[in-house]
Amino acid sequence: RLIRKHNFRWWAKFNYITSAALDGGTTIAVLIIFLAVQLHQKQDLSWWGNNLNSKTIDGASVPTSLLKAPPDGFALSTAQRLAAAGR
Repeated sequence: RLIRKHNFRWWAKFNYITSAALDGGTTIAVLIIFLAVQLHQKQDLSWWGNNLNSKTIDGASVPTSLLKAPPDGFALSTAQRLAAAGR
């Protein structure tokens, strides 16, 4: 934005090529990372994001009958909301 404002002719000349270079660089980086992860299958990848789901209630297959909602529900009733608002 600053370059466009102060040097519009330079920005107009090089904006398209700069955008194409950034897009191309992103594509090449994604390809390299994908191939490096997919071709290197000697061991399972193990980091925080891969193991997190098995440590949750869903991943541990906890029966949902253990997780009961409160008898009054989670939200305030209309009367409670009006009382809290001072009406």
